[in-house]
Amino acid sequence: MDFKSKIILISGPTASGKSSFAIQLAKKINGESVLLTFYPHPRMVLYPENHGLQLIQTQEEKLDSLEKTGLDNVVILPFSKEFSRISAWDFVRDILINAFNIHTLVIGYDHQFGKNREGNINYLKDMSHSFDFNLVDTAGIRRKSKVKENIEFYSVIRSIRAIEYSDVCLLIVDATRGFDGQVQNIFWLAHRNQKGIVILVNKWDLIDKEKKSTKDFEKLINEKISPFEDVPIIFISSLNKQRVFRSIEKAVEVYKNRKKRISTKELNNYMLPIIEKYPPPSSKGKHIKIKFCNQLPTFHPQFIFFCNLPQYLKDPYKRFLENKLRERFDFSGSPIQIFFRKK
Repeated sequence: MDFKSKIILISGPTASGKSSFAIQLAKKINGESVLLTFYPHPRMVLYPENHGLQLIQTQEEKLDSLEKTGLDNVVILPFSKEFSRISAWDFVRDILINAFNIHTLVIGYDHQFGKNREGNINYLKDMSHSFDFNLVDTAGIRRKSKVKENIEFYSVIRSIRAIEYSDVCLLIVDATRGFDGQVQNIFWLAHRNQKGIVILVNKWDLIDKEKKSTKDFEKLINEKISPFEDVPIIFISSLNKQRVFRSIEKAVEVYKNRKKRISTKELNNYMLPIIEKYPPPSSKGKHIKIKFCNQLPTFHPQFIFFCNLPQYLKDPYKRFLENKLRERFDFSGSPIQIFFRKK
């Protein structure tokens, strides 16, 4: 499967199962999960007199906690002032690529790295066009009332920025909590930024199937995300390794849908007869005639329809046109924007 140049984001509330999903993904592609960390803490080396750190775990306690997550490997790189002078490019090429041969890079926090702190999440995304690491994990997004510590506040801000920079967002939902307001906020943030979306309902193995079926849960989700209901929903269990790889396959499909281009001739041959059969309703005694349409050359699906009175076209007819486009051309998981212009 080709992940190159695709930025696939795993997002979701805290404790929804994002990290477990990433670990199981490594197993599904016959790889190994590796956590890369540094010791001593970089700030203790660079600012020994004024680092201001209060670590919540010793090195031994941290390793014990990591062992319980199911990680295959933990690599501790000795951090020194000489190491800090390595350029960001050399770190990516020599360590991430040549030493570890990474397939997928999961980022939990936007740390700066490399000489003069030139590397960050945006730098890594630029490098993803040359190297094959395009899976990004955000920090868990908590409810605003729960965000009290400064470090967590900035993690949430970074998570929001990660959504803005991604191509496809894998939104992980905790089945035991449901599609609550917090999850809906993340969904609509991705939608407003015109990102491809796949909804993954995790921990489905914990649900009593006699009381709640997949159809019931899908119906509930579709009610919450209406009118944008053309979104893939996959029920997974990171713990039991159910449908983990299928989730990534679906994300790649959504990525392709988001990049899909329809020729102007094919678009008009399909849409104009439909518009002629079901024309826009007249407004104030004036008849609206749509004459031509084409797809704009943008990074996500945008269509423009030229007509005589664009100011009188309402949202219901815009949704009608969108539904017809989805029926024919399969834009599943990708938002569509439709514009009307006078001609």
